[in-house]
Amino acid sequence: MEIITSEAAHVFYNDTLDPSCLDVCKHTLEARTVEVCAGITVVLVITAERRLSDLALLIKHTVAYKELKPLYSEYKKSRNKEKYLRGHEREIILFEASARALKAAGVGDKLPDLAKLREEYSRLSEEKDRLYAEYGSLKKHMREYDAVKQNIDSILPPNRGQEQDKAL
Repeated sequence: MEIITSEAAHVFYNDTLDPSCLDVCKHTLEARTVEVCAGITVVLVITAERRLSDLALLIKHTVAYKELKPLYSEYKKSRNKEKYLRGHEREIILFEASARALKAAGVGDKLPDLAKLREEYSRLSEEKDRLYAEYGSLKKHMREYDAVKQNIDSILPPNRGQEQDKAL
């Protein structure tokens, strides 16, 4: 990736400072900064979305586990497990699936606090929305810098940069 255009690089190799070259350099550096910020923002959004997905599943399995635990305890205590299983098969399967998912998530004997999970989910959701807005703003700036670059490229002769490179 070229960080500084050949027109802007000319400033660093000559004793004379051409103001148009300084403007090109400034816009190029600002555009690259916006690009990097946009890339970082995208990574943060993706990370937040993944954590939100994980939290949603954790909340879902914790709620199911808490709701169905008494029913599963009754099933374990029942004398006729087959009959009880036929009557509550769906709930028992859901409980066991939730228990496996919680175990796979690294939840020990103590279930996570649902209020804290929901609070973290809410906070992350707001952060993701803020990052999306920031990303939209950065994309707008990138389009503006692209328009400036296209204008500069259309004004400056295409051979100017090659001639300056040969002179160096």
